[in-house]
Amino acid sequence: METKHENDEMEIDLGAVFHMLLSRWWAILLTAILGAAAGLGITAGLMTPQYRSSAMLYILPRNAEETSMSDLQVGTELVADCVEIAKSNTVLDATIQDVAAQYGEVYTRQEISDMVSVTNDADTRILNISATYENPVIACAVANAVSTETSSQVAAIMQTTPPTVVESAEVSDTPVSPSTKRNMVLGAAVGLVLCCAVLVVRYLVDDSIRTSEDVEKYLGLNLLAVVPLEGRRKAPKK
Repeated sequence: METKHENDEMEIDLGAVFHMLLSRWWAILLTAILGAAAGLGITAGLMTPQYRSSAMLYILPRNAEETSMSDLQVGTELVADCVEIAKSNTVLDATIQDVAAQYGEVYTRQEISDMVSVTNDADTRILNISATYENPVIACAVANAVSTETSSQVAAIMQTTPPTVVESAEVSDTPVSPSTKRNMVLGAAVGLVLCCAVLVVRYLVDDSIRTSEDVEKYLGLNLLAVVPLEGRRKAPKK
């Protein structure tokens, strides 16, 4: 006994799909607006603003008043070591004590570590120390404390003069996240894509016969005649 398997192929008329979407432009636009409104609501109601403050250290170890080219080269090579020192438990613990003494707020090492970011721009001896937190005053205090303690630790470990604080952190008035505009655009894009996906799926699974072309497409029958549909005639007035 032989079993035959027939593969049904679905032909998708991209032009018809496009015209269908175009005819539903109002639904797509409405969904995009609702998505943008949802993004705005989530940003304003559920996300906590984060503020960032940054300090800068200039790494140049020297034991004399005059600076040589070798000192500059050594400073460049030691920046990577200074990045690790800035993340050390010694610096974090000192930062915890400084912030507690100034503001009465006590944080753990992990909390301070999560706030702090230490980076170095390529081919420079500048150490960028940033702190990001929901309280802009605490973010500024943490950035300055880490900067100060890193400078002290580098001087003690390397037996050189402390790195120079090029720029102290300042309290930020503008949050760095979340981005209201980005979240609104993202919400609108998600709403638009979901609406288009639903409309296309409904269009593809809809096998209702509405036109003469549908008769030939779905039933495989040749159309002999078309009877026009007329509205109900009004009865003559007496």
